[in-house]
Amino acid sequence: MGEMNDFANFCPGHSPFKITYSRSVYDALKSIQPVANEVYGQSTIFLSPFTVFTNLFSSVLLLTKDLRNPFNVLLSIMCVECALPHIIRASSVYRQIIAANTCTVETQTYSLALHELIVFNTWAPFRGAYTFTTAFLTLLRYIALKSKGKWEASYSLVVSGVTLIAAVSAGAGVPLFIINVINYYPLNEACNRPPVAGDNKTFVPHTGWSNKMYDNNCLLFYLDQGLSGIFHSTLPSLCLLIFTILLAYEIIQAQKGHHAVAARNSKKSDDATKAARMLSVVAILTLLSELPQGLFGLANFILPIGFQFNYSNQLLMLWFSIQNIATSLNLIIYLVMSKNFRKAVFTTFCFWLKRKTTSAPVSAISVKSIVSSKK
Repeated sequence: MGEMNDFANFCPGHSPFKITYSRSVYDALKSIQPVANEVYGQSTIFLSPFTVFTNLFSSVLLLTKDLRNPFNVLLSIMCVECALPHIIRASSVYRQIIAANTCTVETQTYSLALHELIVFNTWAPFRGAYTFTTAFLTLLRYIALKSKGKWEASYSLVVSGVTLIAAVSAGAGVPLFIINVINYYPLNEACNRPPVAGDNKTFVPHTGWSNKMYDNNCLLFYLDQGLSGIFHSTLPSLCLLIFTILLAYEIIQAQKGHHAVAARNSKKSDDATKAARMLSVVAILTLLSELPQGLFGLANFILPIGFQFNYSNQLLMLWFSIQNIATSLNLIIYLVMSKNFRKAVFTTFCFWLKRKTTSAPVSAISVKSIVSSKK
């Protein structure tokens, strides 16, 4: 509860620090942490490489000639938004694992602290952008089905939407960028262990909160809760929830025949419905981790600060674990639910194998024999 004490000392004007909470609920949530930490750590170490590779592979494949259209371009961007934060976070975890057994002045470098700072300052904006993009794509799919094939998304609309999403996600992270900075801490605190004789009160660079956060009764902290909490979590997850319900309803209506898509031909109609089904599965998996965080983010902003430290923070690793697992399933979902995607994967690998097997063998004729034949 050290963080709570810091707030109480530096921001005494906030009565929420005197909040009472249920000890039984706190203990129950606290008991989840060890398991959640273990699942998160293992999923980050072992699943992240798979998640990065499959999402980047999917992103490239969705832009090939046979699959490229405005919807798939947006889906490709989603895959990149999913892969990039995993690259940043997993690489940081690997570096920390290497340094964990030898936590010394030599291993606790400024480079490691900077890497950790990038993780802290980019994860929420990237996740907010990913959820916003998923909601945007879900909305476009819903409109396309609702219009009975009379409307389709354009590339200009996709570019405009992605640009706006990027601007909102980055802009909402400005207070976050100011709060998280690199400070110098005693070596034992940076290494998260008790002090030992050899430390000699040595200070090393480590990521932490800026003292600016405590100015004006923690105004910057509450501003971060409002902007990052709402725009990175609450708003995109609620939008995704609403658009997913609308899309699911439209799919059900199409299946029943009450509101079937009247496209130019039955094949196009069937493809559109299957694509909408696939997207709805991706959206539901995203909601499993993002919607609870969105609701907690809203609660953190509205309720006393004690709610976040006593309740919300105890579940962070649980939501991160669900994110790791859900995002690793994207390629599997595309393969299972999209015939066109399976065909593109098969064509890609067949082309690669054909090039390997049909490439011209290296000539075994030596230069000397060629010269001899010319004589």
